[in-house]
Amino acid sequence: MPLGQLSSVERERLAGFPSEVSRADLREFFGLRPGDFGFVRQRRGDVNRLGLAVQLGCLRFLGFVPVVERVPRVVVGFVARQLDVAASLTGYGERTQTQSDHLGAVMDHLGFRHLGELDGKRLGEWLVDRAMEHHRPTVLFEQACEWLRSERLLRPAASTVERLIAAAVVEADQETYRRLEPV
Repeated sequence: MPLGQLSSVERERLAGFPSEVSRADLREFFGLRPGDFGFVRQRRGDVNRLGLAVQLGCLRFLGFVPVVERVPRVVVGFVARQLDVAASLTGYGERTQTQSDHLGAVMDHLGFRHLGELDGKRLGEWLVDRAMEHHRPTVLFEQACEWLRSERLLRPAASTVERLIAAAVVEADQETYRRLEPV
């Protein structure tokens, strides 16, 4: 595996949910807040309300929204009970634009935005500092995800984060060699 890159197993793991979602995480990230209920109820149909609310929790929890069909049943059930709807996402997003329209609305509701060029530059510089400390790609990936969430930036595709990590590792190595070079 090239330095700064994730294995296919790591990439798959980081593209979705952790193997278990704790009760505390369910309450913290998927528990609907008073302002969320009005936002969710603006949608037509139970499955659309449920899908939107699941996306809301996913963005809070992961910093991105994975393929909705891969959301664990425990998460869907937890959100469905709050909305008093059936715990099924069958039929959600049959109209191609629905899920992406909902993601945009959820991002607005939570104050998230897409990663722009300047944000990518800031993240890259931040990653160089982390890469000066260690080169483990999974650690750098998780730190980048946390940084993105703290900045309220939607996590881009894993491949984009990987490229930023690889560039940061190269730059950190160059900086290390520069610092060690005799004067």
